[in-house]
Amino acid sequence: MLKVPSNFVVNKTRLQAYFHKPENPTDTQLPIVVMANGYATEWQFGTNQFIRAFADAGIATLNFDYRSFGESEGIPRQVVNIPGQQEDFLAAVEHAKKQPWVDTSRIVIWGSSLGGGHAISTAAKLPEVCAMVAQVPHCCSRAAFKTVTLGSVFSNISKAIADSMKSLFSSHPILVPILAEPGQAGVMTHANWLREYQVLAGDSPTWQNAMPARSLLKGGDYRPLMVADQIQCPSLIVAAENDAGVPLDSVKETVNKIQQGELKIIKGDHFGVYQGDPIEDVIASELAFIKKHVFK
Repeated sequence: MLKVPSNFVVNKTRLQAYFHKPENPTDTQLPIVVMANGYATEWQFGTNQFIRAFADAGIATLNFDYRSFGESEGIPRQVVNIPGQQEDFLAAVEHAKKQPWVDTSRIVIWGSSLGGGHAISTAAKLPEVCAMVAQVPHCCSRAAFKTVTLGSVFSNISKAIADSMKSLFSSHPILVPILAEPGQAGVMTHANWLREYQVLAGDSPTWQNAMPARSLLKGGDYRPLMVADQIQCPSLIVAAENDAGVPLDSVKETVNKIQQGELKIIKGDHFGVYQGDPIEDVIASELAFIKKHVFK
């Protein structure tokens, strides 16, 4: 597998990206999967096994860091800007299209967790894409809010308002933990999620378990399910049976709106698509689905 650094600019902000290409491709023009990662993560968190499997099958990928994350530009760091990330994803697809070795009729968009929500939203805007894959996707903020306590919601929102006000006068944001143990202060406090995120983060030199509180006001009522009926391409959604943060009912409702939607449900929690027993089955299912639509 060949890893080729690249970058593209969105609203004067340079985003770092990497193309991953098969080493000995049989085609001069390759299918490509443009991949969007999850909430407050960097491009390599939980994606490496998928990238390798796709490359081994003759399929390239484009992976990138959202603005203010990882190697991409953006100040303050690690702001989860949902509308901005949707712009970043659309720009990544356009960047892929500009490569002379990319077959623009065989572009697949892929997303995981929050990035899965972005994949759904992006597929609704791009009828020309070949296929879409979303795993454990964020489908509805209103459903997701029901998985956290009201006390946590009010505490985080009050910090978000304070941080937004402070941003008018100071460049130093009010930070909140992205992950915390149940009962502690943090944005996501589901059991075991802190440990699972730490495994995904590995030895990243740039990621930290903190983000500006204003993030919670940047697209808080995000409901990709509302545009799912606009998706025209074949779509595979992978959901977790006991997902603590993405209610299964919201995923089923989303899939039911997609004309060519398929649903695969794995046992276990949210992180089964990244590690643990289900991962090989998840990769095999997604790869089979993608190959079906790019190697007709």
